Formats: sequence, C-alpha cells, structure tokens
Amino acid sequence: MDAAVISFGSSAFSALLQVGLDRVASREFLNLFGERKHDDTILNKLKRNLWLAQAVLNDAESKQAGYDEKWMDELQDAVYDADDLLDQISTEALKVRVEHEQQSMINQVSTCTSYLSNEFLQHITPKVTELVDLLEELVQKLKILGPGKIEVNKQSRRDCSVSLVDESGVYGRDDDKEKMIKMLLCDDRRGKGNTVIPIVGMGGVGKTTVAQLVCNDKRVKAHFDVIAWVCVSEEHDVIKITKSLLEGLGSLCESMETLSSLQVKLQQSLIGKKFLFVLDDVWNSSYNDWEMLKSPFSSGKQGSKIIVTTRDERVARMIHSMRNQELEVIGKEIVKKCKGLPLAAKVAGGLLGSKGTLKEWEDIFNSDEWCQSNSRDGILPALRLSYIHMPSHLKRCFAYCALFHKDYKFKKEELILLWMANDLLEHPGNTKRIEDVGDEYFCELRQRAFFQTSSDDSFYMHDLINDLANSVSGKYYVRLEDHHQQHSLVNKVRHFSYTCSFWDVYEKFKQLSQATHLRTFLPIRKDKLYIRPISKKFLHEILPNLTSLRVLSLAGYSLPYLPDSIQRLKQLRLLNLSLSNIENLPDWVCTFYNLQTLLLSDCKNLEELPDDMGKLLNLRHLDITGTPLKKLPAQIGELKCLQVLTTFVCNKDPGLMIEDLGKLCNLRGKLTVSGLENAGNGLDATLANMKGKKHLEDLSLEWNGTADDSQEAIDILQKLQPSSRIKRLEVKGYGGTRFPDWLADQSFHNVVSVILSRCSNCFCLPALGQLPSLKFLTIADMGKISIIDMQFYGNGSVFEIFQSLQILRIEEMPEWKDWLVPRKGVFCGLQELHIINCPKLVGDLPKQLLSLTEFELSGCPGLVLSDGRFSMFNSLDLYSLKKLKISNMPSLEDFTSELKKLTGLEDFEIGNCPKLISIFDMGRLPASLKTLKISGCPQMQFLPKDCLFGSLEQLRIREAGDAPKDLSLGLLQKIRDLEIQDCEGLESLSFEHGSENLASLGSILVWGCGNLRSFLQEGLPAANLTWIMLYGCKKLKLLPKGMRSLLPSLRLLYMWNCPEIECFPEEGLPFSLETLEIYNCEILMSRRREWNLQTLPSLRELMIGETHQQLFPEDWLLPSTLRVLRIYFLHDLEALSYKSLKQLISLETLCIWGCHHLQSLPKEGLPRSLSQLIVYDCPLLKPHLDCATGQDWRKVAHISCLMVDGEFVP
Repeated sequence: MDAAVISFGSSAFSALLQVGLDRVASREFLNLFGERKHDDTILNKLKRNLWLAQAVLNDAESKQAGYDEKWMDELQDAVYDADDLLDQISTEALKVRVEHEQQSMINQVSTCTSYLSNEFLQHITPKVTELVDLLEELVQKLKILGPGKIEVNKQSRRDCSVSLVDESGVYGRDDDKEKMIKMLLCDDRRGKGNTVIPIVGMGGVGKTTVAQLVCNDKRVKAHFDVIAWVCVSEEHDVIKITKSLLEGLGSLCESMETLSSLQVKLQQSLIGKKFLFVLDDVWNSSYNDWEMLKSPFSSGKQGSKIIVTTRDERVARMIHSMRNQELEVIGKEIVKKCKGLPLAAKVAGGLLGSKGTLKEWEDIFNSDEWCQSNSRDGILPALRLSYIHMPSHLKRCFAYCALFHKDYKFKKEELILLWMANDLLEHPGNTKRIEDVGDEYFCELRQRAFFQTSSDDSFYMHDLINDLANSVSGKYYVRLEDHHQQHSLVNKVRHFSYTCSFWDVYEKFKQLSQATHLRTFLPIRKDKLYIRPISKKFLHEILPNLTSLRVLSLAGYSLPYLPDSIQRLKQLRLLNLSLSNIENLPDWVCTFYNLQTLLLSDCKNLEELPDDMGKLLNLRHLDITGTPLKKLPAQIGELKCLQVLTTFVCNKDPGLMIEDLGKLCNLRGKLTVSGLENAGNGLDATLANMKGKKHLEDLSLEWNGTADDSQEAIDILQKLQPSSRIKRLEVKGYGGTRFPDWLADQSFHNVVSVILSRCSNCFCLPALGQLPSLKFLTIADMGKISIIDMQFYGNGSVFEIFQSLQILRIEEMPEWKDWLVPRKGVFCGLQELHIINCPKLVGDLPKQLLSLTEFELSGCPGLVLSDGRFSMFNSLDLYSLKKLKISNMPSLEDFTSELKKLTGLEDFEIGNCPKLISIFDMGRLPASLKTLKISGCPQMQFLPKDCLFGSLEQLRIREAGDAPKDLSLGLLQKIRDLEIQDCEGLESLSFEHGSENLASLGSILVWGCGNLRSFLQEGLPAANLTWIMLYGCKKLKLLPKGMRSLLPSLRLLYMWNCPEIECFPEEGLPFSLETLEIYNCEILMSRRREWNLQTLPSLRELMIGETHQQLFPEDWLLPSTLRVLRIYFLHDLEALSYKSLKQLISLETLCIWGCHHLQSLPKEGLPRSLSQLIVYDCPLLKPHLDCATGQDWRKVAHISCLMVDGEFVP
C-alpha cells in the first residue's frame, strides 16, 4: 500500500476514534443507557475496541508500512461506520436532553424521556453489538498480521516546575551555575537574534535545579530587566506558553484571547527590555512551533537570553539547527533534488524547517521518494515527502482540501468551519476555542507553503499541491469537475464536491444514491452572480437518504423552500443556504441539535427565523449578513455557544431586545446591531455590554427609522461604546445632535475604518483626525452639517492629523458649504478622495495631497466659478494623480488647462457636464493617459481630427451630441478597447489605408448609433481583435471587407437590431469565429442561404432571434461543429426541421425561447448528442414535454437536462 495513503488513513481515522471515545464518555451518552447492565457491558467492550483500533492506527501512522492492506481497508471502513453509529447515539442523547429542558415544567418529563430512550435502544443496540464484534475481529487480525508489537503508551512526564528553589538543599552545582551565569551575563553582539541556551540531560539529573539557581542569583536579576519562567512539559501549547510569559511579566490576559493578540501584547511588553525566559521541560522538536513561539521575542533588547531545559537532544539541535554547517551542506543537496522548481524548493524548505536534527535531514535526503518517477501519479517527490513527514493532525485537514478544485479561492474561516463540522480538529479542552485550533492548523499548512495568499484576503492551493491533496485523499473523497461528468461513486465515499454548472441536473447526482454514508455535500461555485436551479428530483429522492451528512451546502440555488424530507439529516453540523431565494426556514431546522454553523447570508426573500432557535445548543456561527430579517427570535439570546452573529435586530416587546445582546458574551468578528430605534434607553443599552465583547472587530450600529428623542439616541450610542480593540465601526441612521466623545478617543488605536451615514440631526463631526490607525473614512448623507471645522481634526495633541488615512469619501451633504483645513500636517498619506453630491460646497479643498492617486468630484456645482472653470485645481498639488473622475457639473465649460497639468494621469472620466466645450489642449491629451471615458457632454468638441491620443488604450464615448460624422481609428494606434454609444451624429467609422495596423485592438462595441452608415467598410487590419458587437445601428448596411484575412482572431460577432445589414463579406467570416448572434436583422436573415456557415470550422454557438420563419433551420447549412443553438422569438415558427438538425452531430444545447406557435418537436426526435434542452415561453409546446402525459416525452427522455419555464423536468 502507498505510504502516503496509509499515513492519511491512520491519521484521519485515529482522530475519528478519539471523537468516538469522547462521545462514549459523555454524560448525555451514559445517561441515555441508564441503568441497563447489559448495555453497560456492550459500552465497555465498545470503548475497549475503539481504544485498540486507535492504537493500531497510531502504530500504522508511525511505521508507515507492514500492515495488510485489505484488513486496514476494512478497519478504516469500520471506523467510519462506528463514528456514524456513535453520532446517531449522541444525537439521540442530545435530543433527549433538549426535549427534557424544553419540557422541564411538565410533571411527566421522566416518563417521556425513558420511553424515547427505550424505543431508540431497541433499534440501535443490535447495531452496536454487531459493530463491537467486527472491530474486535479486525483489531485481532491486524495485531496478528501486523509488523510487530503495538506501542500504546506514552513516555511519562513529570509534574510542573516553578522558578523558586531552596538553595540550602542543593549541593555540587556551583560550577554548573557559574558557567551558566557567565553565559547569561555575556552580551553577544554578533547577531540580532536572542541567545538560546539549552540544558540537555535525562530526567532527574538536575537541569531544572540549575536553571532555578541561576534565575535566583542576584547578578542575574540585576542584569535583566524582566525574568519569566514557564513549565512547558508535554503539552506544547503556544497560546498557553505565551500567556504564561505575559503573566510572568505582570500582564493580565483574557481567557479567550487569540494567539495573534497575545503575541502582539508580548511583543509590546518586551520593547526596549532585556529579558530572560526559562522554558522548562520542553519536548516538542518542531521547528515551526519554535518559530511561532519566539516570533514576539525579537522586540527585546540585545543581550536577551532564553534557557531551554529538555530531555530530548533533538530539541536542542532544533534550536541551533539553522546555524549548523552540516545542515547547510545537506540542505543545498536537497535543494538540488528539487530540480529548480520554486514550489518544490519552498515546500521542501517548510519540511526541513519542521525537522531539527541532522539525522532527520539525512533521512529526507536519502528517502526513496526522490527516486520515484513523477509519472507514477504526477506528484513531485518534494511534495510527497513533505506530506509524509507532516503531523497527523495536519494530514487529515490537508486531505480534506482535495474537495477544492484548482484555482478555487477560499477563506480561512470557511475551511476551518468545514474541518470543524467533520471532527478533524483536536478538542482543545477548556483553554481555547476549537476555532483557534483550526486557525493554528491553517497557519501551519500555510507556513509549509501548502496554501498561497491571494490578493483579496483569500487563499488557494498551487495546482501541484492540489494534485497532492487529490492523491492522498483516497477513496473517501470525490471531486466532480464540471468538464468531467463521468465518475464512479460507491458506497465508501464520504466527502463529495462538484463544480456548479448553470443547470445542476439529476443525472449529475444520480450515483450519490449509492453513497448513503456521505458526510460532505459541497458545491464549488466559480461565481456568485446568479441564483441557479437544482434538480428537485435530487432534493426529494436522493438528498433525504444521505442521513450521515455533516456538511450540506445549497448556496446559490433557486430554493424557495426546503423539502420536509430533509429534516431526516439530524447529523448536520454545517448548513449553508446563502445566496439562495429561500423564503421560509422551516421549524424542523431547530431539531438539528448538532448544528454548529448556519449560513444564511444574502437570502433576499427571507424575513424571519424559526421561534425555537434556542434548541440549537451547539450553534456557534449564524451568518445573516445581507438578509432582510425583520426580527430575530427571542431564544437567540439563550445560545451560549454562539461565537458569530452577524446581525442583531432589536425589537420592542415581544421579541429580541437590546439587553438580550448582553447574554451573548462570546461574540466576535463582525456584528451589525440594527433596529436601535427600538432599543429603549441608555440603561437598556448598557445591558448589551458592548465594551465587554473584546473579540468584536467589525461593528455597525443602525437606526432604521426616525428617532423620536434625540437625547435618547445620544444616551444609547454613548452606552454602546465597544471595546477599544474594534477595527471597523459604522454608525448609520443615528438621530442624535452630536456624537459621543468615545467615537474619536485615541484609545481606539486599532480602528482602521469609520463610516458615518444618515446621521441627519448632527451639526458637527467627531474629532476623527486623532485616530492613529484610521485608513478609511466615509461621511455620507448628513443633512445638517454646514461646515467641517477644526474640531474634526482633534485637539492638537496628535503629532500628525489623519496620519494613516488613505481613502476619504464625503457624499450626499446637501448643506455643507465650508471645509476648513489646517495649513500643514493633514492628509499627507491620502490616496483616494471622493466628494459626491455636495451642491453648496465652495472654496478650496485640501492643498497638500502629495500622495493622492485617485480623485472623484461629482455634483458639486459650487466649486465652479462664474467663468466656467474650477475654483481650486490650480492650487492643488496633484502630481501623483493617476485616476480622475468628474461628473454632474452643469456649469463647467472648460477643463483644458487643468487637464494639461496632470502629467501623470492614466485614467480620466468625465460625464454629465452639458456646457463643457473642451478638454483638449491644442489637440493633445496627457501623454500618460491610457483610459478616456466621456459621456453626456453634448457641446464638447468630439475628438478633433488633429488630436494626438498618445498611449490611449481604452476609449468610451457616450451621448456625444456634437460627434463628427466620421471617426478615424487611425488616430488610436495603441487602442485596446473601443466603445461608442448613443452618438447620433456619427455616420462613419473608418480606417485610412497606410496607417499602422491596430495590433492592440481587442474589442469594438458600437451601440445605439442610429445614423451610422459605414463601419470600417474598407477593412480593418487588427490581428488581435476578438469580438465585435453592433447594436441598434439601424442604417448600417455592410460589414468590413476582408474580415477573414484582416481579423484572424475574431471569436465573437454580435449583431442586434441592425435591420439594414445586407450580407456578410464576400469572402466570408473569419475561420476563427466561435460565437455568432443575429437578432432582428431581417434583410441579412432573408439571405441566410448565402452565409456558408458550414465553412467555419470553429463555430460552436449560434443564436438567431426576432425573425419570421415557419420552419427552422430549413435547408441552409449549419456546421457540424455547432454545440449550442439558441432561437429567440421566431414568432411564426411552427416546426423544427429534423433533416437539418440531424446534421448537427455535436449539438449539446438547444434553447427555444418565445416561439408561441411551435406545437411539437420533430416526429423523428432530436439529435442524440443533445444533453440540454431549454424551453421558455412556448405555451403550445410545453404540455407536450410533460413527463407523465406529454406526447413528445419519449423524444426528450434521454436528455439529462430538460428545463421548461425555469423548472427541471422531471
């Protein structure tokens, strides 16, 4: 058996067994079986066999070989079955507990509970007995057939130590003590790092004693500013160690603080201090763990020391491994084995960093994996080695990532929730949250280069890493790619993902009916733009039978309701209905007692949640971002485990009230508190305890209606002051006349974003200039602000005002007139400035905007002087400006001189300036300009003939009333994208012979130019032009000549509402053409027999629309390569021609839309290659396609995707 697969199997299943053992030991589980001695005997046997099976799998993990593959395979299946069975029992136990609590006021509670247990046990006990016997048989066979004795015990560890010692009882350690003190008092000035001094020896030789003597020596105490002692022992918990160090330094730590916040606190505590840390009894030799622990130590003063006592020589060697010359030599040899591949070298580096001894490096260098050919499974040896040497807890989590398709971008939180739902994370005990364990695992995999960072705070796996995950995941994982519909699912599969298609039909999921033990059903969406249909037959017939599901995602599907049969999925931990059109969440969702995560973001039709949400005792994450809930059930306040609640809706009695928010002590991440007009008064708001929610990072406070009492709103906002750890803050709809002082308090040093909007009664702004980390500021729709004065910048105690601000947006300020700005020291780092719809603003803007790269000015007519020019551009320093947008300036007449000065401008957009005459300075634009967009400027001189466009790459012209009759593309030598819309004066687009070829031109769009008569009639040499769209050019008669030879890369040609186009060019369309759309081009359609489309070898998609034909496609020839044929609004169509359709041997999709007279399909049927038939608004044809009574059903029964009026059939 492949070593990597063995490694995955043992690590994953050992974790499942540990979960199973924890379940068997739980109080609810034991209470369910009550006093039944027979059942108690079975439970003891089950625990023993689970424990033995775990020992076997752990042994397989450590030895990597030697076990019989067949028996290991059966044991792994049995472990999965055991976990499913134990989960059923635990779920029943949880059900009994919840129902007991719900009925605690009823006298007959105990009788009811007993009855439920007896009924369930009669069903489950035989299964448990059968499982016990199977596990016992398999374990015994593997013990006999295995490679040797199974190690089940860990080496014992000693009790925790402290720094104090009774020196009177210590003899013979003076020399050791003096040597250590000499090393500690000697400041090593050769390097920047801290000196680490290991004390190595077997247990009992006095390592700890020597360290204690040294720490208590007066010379040492005087030499170091701070000294801290931590007994590390067996559990190398970085969070726990960091906390202990902080506490040793006198700092207080919150019980639920993350590693990141603790390390920041420790780093700040050590700044400028010479420290001595003692890490006693260290066992962990992981280089990555050591690097993670010591990362905050770098802020300490030079001369700081760390003493490490350990019994393991590997620990000491790990600490100094990176300075070891022997390791350097062998490391270079390992790099050579990576054969110049950067990813292989990066991953190998991560592997070597986790190994601290020379022998471990030599073992990696001498591994047989380097000799294996890549052709075995395409996996690079360096990657396979890195996986083999990975800790077991990371192996199982990494293997789960096989469900992600290549190039899929995922969020860290998304993956951690999936791991958590599948019990892949080790239980953290009471010291931290299980999500924190997932965060640590994620960081470790990232450090090993298994995850790469994307630009949008998401992550992805390199293709080769993705291949590795696929290789090691084994038979239990299946990923169905969109382009690969054939797959072989068997009943062993536990985790399933697939790439969403536009139509996810029953055939796609048909084989899932065999995968009755499935745990993960995960669609992978490439986009989140559309709600897509999913087969109802799948939802009703297959999904309800997948009763072992832990993860169910139906995100992004058209799903107005959940079928009642889904309530059988009692094992669910994660349910994702985000981006769906669900209208009602049924009450039975509250019987999913195991549910940890419920994702309902952007469900635009969902307004309420079930009343019994309090039954979901294990719910930790409830995401309702962007979902218009009118209220939340009152029981939400009883969910003590809740970690994430994205929206809290305040209601008046009855309902969820603001004080209920105080019960949710563990909230973190993002929180929106809306409906604050119902919040009562300041005293009620105090009970929300916002300041006590230390882990909230993003807070939005929203009033949805007009506040009746301004002072009451002030009191409420005052009492909703959050923790100073908040990073993003939004206040919306606030009815107070002023903001509380806390909003701009300098203690909020972590705030990076502030949004103040719809605060219609406020007369002044808070002193936001003194927030040291503020990067993004938006002020919007504040109707009573007439001046931004010096109060906005603070009291002067801040050295630099708005020192971190990068983006400032001020919009919808109808009364704002004056903007007072200090002379210097403000907005020095501002990169973007947006001023929108501030009609009364006059005077100057901030002048020293030396870092400004983007500027938007819209709807501010007061900034234009009587001569039609801007009042402030000449006084602004805008040398760094790259992007400028000006719009809705009705009195602006000239922008020539201003534009001329912007020598670095790359993107310029100007629109809705009806009096603007010119922007061109003697026919010139800035030489740096790459994008120009002009719209709604009817008096502006439109592209003068002698205009020099320099390096212009994108040109968009809209609604230019004074457009010239002829526009020559020869002026646009570097143009990439050309878009001309609604220019009624334009009659001709031309290209002069002798001009240079437009080698960069990629697309042309001409839209609504009703007088255009000539479109590049003499031809256009544009070798890289890929698409042309002509829309509403009602007088255009001819297409460019020589398209086949001059446009060899043309792939898409769209012609809509161009009724006068007569024909295609004489030599035909380019051979490269892939998509052709012709809609309402009547004359062209009348000459369809001249098209010669059969000569186009690349044509894959054809759309014909808005024409008059009784028979389609008649006898005109279509290419056999056609895959998609769409016909729209053929009003007279009565029949489809089988004679023509049968020639389309590659046809996969046929779409028929708005053909009201079409009654039936051809009597011979449709091409057998057809896999999708989409029929919409064809009232006479629709009944013929009914699966029960339709006359044409037999003709379409073989088609995997049949959709009629937006619904799958069947």
